[in-house]
Amino acid sequence: MDEQIIRKEDGLLLGGSFFSFPKKGALVLAGDRLSFLQRRTGAKLFDISLRDILNVRALFLSGSGDGLLIMYRDGSVEKKLKIRHKQYLVMGQAARIREPYFKSWETLIDDKRLGRENH
Repeated sequence: MDEQIIRKEDGLLLGGSFFSFPKKGALVLAGDRLSFLQRRTGAKLFDISLRDILNVRALFLSGSGDGLLIMYRDGSVEKKLKIRHKQYLVMGQAARIREPYFKSWETLIDDKRLGRENH
């Protein structure tokens, strides 16, 4: 039996750099696991136990949308993942300070991994 999905969000970008394109897909929180499912194939590009997550932070990335930085432990090695939400700016609108897109994900993941269920 599959675990109940607590939250799923489509249309996000995983990784990517000057030399590679980001993977498009969905961030999924189900039970005590955080995963990223590739849009085209449905393959899990990562699947992390919440107890292995060391830190999670919502970031505002000027000019390229918002990000979620996840630091986690893979055995004895610390690794990081960056997930982005691409935002399109409308010409003529002034930039304004706002809460990062992933702030609710940061809170939800921290609450789950630290045992703060009643948020």
